[in-house]
Amino acid sequence: MTTAIPTATTEPTSCSSEHAAHQILRLAAEHPGMCGRLRIARVVGGYPVPHRDEIEAKDLARYSTPLDWPLREVVRLVDALIDGKLIAQTTGPRPTVVVTRAGHRALDALEHTSTPIQHTTI
Repeated sequence: MTTAIPTATTEPTSCSSEHAAHQILRLAAEHPGMCGRLRIARVVGGYPVPHRDEIEAKDLARYSTPLDWPLREVVRLVDALIDGKLIAQTTGPRPTVVVTRAGHRALDALEHTSTPIQHTTI
């Protein structure tokens, strides 16, 4: 039996690591080069993050998941996605996280399998 990955509208009380990984991929894909690994972990884990303005705060809030994990565990999940080559960390004085081709394929598969199939009768 397959279950759909919860979305922000379902607001689950607890979250799986798969859902958190999905949110990390979404955030990195929809905001390429905007966040480093710690900022991504803070956003997805629901930890306080400084924002430039209210618009950015509201936009990033949709990636937050109801994790009951210490921040270091969320960072470990980000690192696991880097090790798995689904996301990559850029080099330089302010490294950011970007989604790799494999990560885009995984995200595409997650997005298509998490969407409920609509059946219509003719």
